[in-house]
Amino acid sequence: LPGSQPFVGVLAMRALALAGVALLAWAVPRLAERLGQDPADAAVLVVANPLVLVHLVAGAHNEAMLAGFLAAGFAAAAGGRRYLGVALSSIGGVVKLPGLVGAVVLGWGADEGTPVRTRLTHTAVAGAVCIATIASCSLVTGLGFGWVGSSVAPGLVISWAAPTNWLGSLIGLDLAQDIGLAVAGVLAAWWTWRAGPADAAATGKILVALAVLGPALHPWYLLWGFPLLAAAAAGRPNRLLVAASIVGVFAGHLGSGPFIERVGDEPVALLVGAVVVLVAMAATSRDVRAVVVEGSEGRGEGRNPAATPSPAP
Repeated sequence: LPGSQPFVGVLAMRALALAGVALLAWAVPRLAERLGQDPADAAVLVVANPLVLVHLVAGAHNEAMLAGFLAAGFAAAAGGRRYLGVALSSIGGVVKLPGLVGAVVLGWGADEGTPVRTRLTHTAVAGAVCIATIASCSLVTGLGFGWVGSSVAPGLVISWAAPTNWLGSLIGLDLAQDIGLAVAGVLAAWWTWRAGPADAAATGKILVALAVLGPALHPWYLLWGFPLLAAAAAGRPNRLLVAASIVGVFAGHLGSGPFIERVGDEPVALLVGAVVVLVAMAATSRDVRAVVVEGSEGRGEGRNPAATPSPAP
């Protein structure tokens, strides 16, 4: 659309990224509420997440659209519209391939005790919806199916942050990456097999496993699964999620190629110190809501203590 106007193209990319963040801000609280979790807490964990602010808002990565459509899809499915959820997740998959994981889990997931035959029927219908959605997006945009071949491009990049590449320095890169993908595949199969209806937690774990154990790991890859995990666990301390977000955003700075070349000139100790302090704060912080309730009870505030509601678990 921008033609030969790169500045217009940059603005358009940023507009798309911000639209994805707006979709996250709309969908994540609704998903959390439908899963019986705290919608306000979910919104803070996702929209105020440093990974979102640095890599989706400032960096304009297309993970914003992927994560937004995934969250919207699971919110729809949690509200009883399974196949609308599959379609929305499939649109996320057209933006970036991991979105298709959501379509698979939404198709297969069901209440415990549901016959396998029923699960297979739902999965088959979901597969048809997914294929129709992908074909429609590819044809309506006029871009065709070239994105299918380019979906392997991330695996061509050697990322220092990927654990498989640490192992690759010992046993060979190809073998290490194959092992990582095999482990991620086993975990994905297990979590999918046990998935419940609109199982955002299972899908979030699968997507994080694929990101961490894949051939390339960039900080914004964690946002494939973090929003779904946040929605599924909102209202709890979630210190691990917060700590991973802090470490991830700093690791992204340390992981750039030019930085590695200039490591002697960069304030590495300052960055590492910042990570340690922020993670320590996340690990030792108290729930603000609990502090407010305790303070109110301590002051009395003219209320009958017996009528004061206890804080939510």
